[in-house]
Formats: sequence, structure tokens, C-alpha cells
Amino acid sequence: LGALVLGTHTYLWNIDEVCAILFRAGRQGEVPPVYRRIGTYGRFFPRHSAMSIDLDDGVTVALGDTVGVRTHGFYHEETIESLQVEHNAVTAATGSCKVGIKTTLCRRNLVVGQSVFVRVAHVVAESDD
Repeated sequence: LGALVLGTHTYLWNIDEVCAILFRAGRQGEVPPVYRRIGTYGRFFPRHSAMSIDLDDGVTVALGDTVGVRTHGFYHEETIESLQVEHNAVTAATGSCKVGIKTTLCRRNLVVGQSVFVRVAHVVAESDD
């Protein structure tokens, strides 16, 4: 609940969409606004500060995409700057497969099996003119 509310402030998610999620029955595991699910977190590689994602069948991710991960108590968002499949650098990958991406998170922030999302809409902040 708190993570969704923080997302409206931190990532400028649309408050109306967040309210719709909050008041929907069975909201646990919901995809946050402006995202779509791409797979699940599998493993953390501390030496490379990377995490593996088991991509869902038919899902494509690419360098420059913005991924979101629900961690212990908050959402984390970052841009894919390094993407690998089978230890080979690639510019895009399509599931079902395992991919590795560099991350600023650490192992204690991640939960094995947790959903990973990719941003599909860009939010423009309103100015205070």
C-alpha cells in the first residue's frame, strides 16, 4: 500500500490509476501504473552488481528500457544500461529466456520470484506555473 503511494510521488505515477488499484479487491501482485510485467527476478550476482530476470514468453526488453522491481517495501526503477543473454552482451532479448542486467540494487532488496516490470508510458511532470 505504502509502496504504491510512494510511487505517485517518486515516479510521478498517475494518482487516479493508483487509487483504482488501491480500491480493487485482491490488489496484491498488481502491475503498477505505466508498467507491464516482463518476468520474475531469479538471482543476484554481487561481483557484477547484476540480477537475472526470467522473461515471460514473447516479452521483449532492450537497452534503454526502464525496468521496475517491487522490493521489500518500495518500488525501484532504473534504465537498462547492460543486457546479457548466456553471458553475451545483446541490445534486446525476447522471452522465454533468462537475461542479466546491471542494477544499483543489492541482494537484500530483492525477493526471488518477485515480478519485474518495464515502463510503457512516460509521465510528464506538471509545472507549477
